[in-house]
Amino acid sequence: MGYAVKELFYTLQGEGSHSGRAAVFCRFAGCNLWTGRESDRARAECRFCDTDFIGTDGPGGGKFSHADALADAILACWNHGATSHPERRFVVLTGGEPLLQVDSALCRSLHARGFYIAVETNGTQPLPSGPTEDRIDWVCMSPKAGTTLVLHGGDELKLVFPQPGAEPDLRALEIGDPALPRGAALQLRGRDVGPGRQCRAGLAIVYLKMAFRPDLSDAGPPDSASWLRHRRMRVGEPAAAPDGSPSRILIRDTWSSEILPALAPEPGDIVLYKHRFSGFHETGLDGLLRSRGIRTLVFTGCTTSICVESTLRDAMFRDYRCLLLEDCAAEPIGDGLPRSNHEASVLTVEVLLGWVSRSDVLIAALQGAGAAT
Repeated sequence: MGYAVKELFYTLQGEGSHSGRAAVFCRFAGCNLWTGRESDRARAECRFCDTDFIGTDGPGGGKFSHADALADAILACWNHGATSHPERRFVVLTGGEPLLQVDSALCRSLHARGFYIAVETNGTQPLPSGPTEDRIDWVCMSPKAGTTLVLHGGDELKLVFPQPGAEPDLRALEIGDPALPRGAALQLRGRDVGPGRQCRAGLAIVYLKMAFRPDLSDAGPPDSASWLRHRRMRVGEPAAAPDGSPSRILIRDTWSSEILPALAPEPGDIVLYKHRFSGFHETGLDGLLRSRGIRTLVFTGCTTSICVESTLRDAMFRDYRCLLLEDCAAEPIGDGLPRSNHEASVLTVEVLLGWVSRSDVLIAALQGAGAAT
């Protein structure tokens, strides 16, 4: 089969779980929800799209007669822009609606060239099937109101909001763990939150929430890494809560910084704000723990290599005994690579910073201790 591509270019992924990752974007021509022509917008199923996906006249665009030809063009685009190692090759298939054209042959050709394949789809077309090498690795679902979904699951949810008829309560979609949408800012990457809740008995529970003051006075000076990196995340910019009420990204006491209901604090739990990755930086955490005589800390949460590891490192420097529950921590960075950032952090903690275990082992130990008393 042939492929019509609007444009092909090397860039950085700018949103979602793979934000900041080098990628080749392959934008396919055509969409099944809108022709792309302004004259047809009023009667289209998707009326708010601002993407140009008509024709094949964009940078790197063209018609490719077979899968290997397009895969070679994507590889050439990667080699021209990237200095990364081959195992880091990453391609995002987008559109329009890429699944009108993407098939098993193209997936097989891209995998043969070392690419990790992501797709952005409206969910109305089936995914390529077959053995692993014939399939897409990462599916980002962007459903549109009033359409009939063929796909009912994926790895990431991207929902334009507000969008009447497509409210965020899309519980029919299995995005990672159905109980915890992967589209949330706090992502547990499909992990069950139940074990973490069972570890509570007899323990002091401290929640650390990353957020800034409304005036961003604690975000750092304009030339600092903290300020510059968080501005890339649009910190402080307006956002809307699921009920339509106004919020701001990563700002204290707004919907953006609320704790998910599935992980909600219970009476007696402690909730602290922090404005750096480490929970010890300019917070009262150290004094609170020492006032209670606490010397052993159990770590859960995300992301493993950033907030969790930063806080754990600072705890180790202060001579706390640190235990990381590796099945109760997660992160998207490095997903799909031979070793993810999560796995690297787990190894670092195990070798140098503390101890690593699993929730079932801790629960059994706590239950055993309770039975002994």
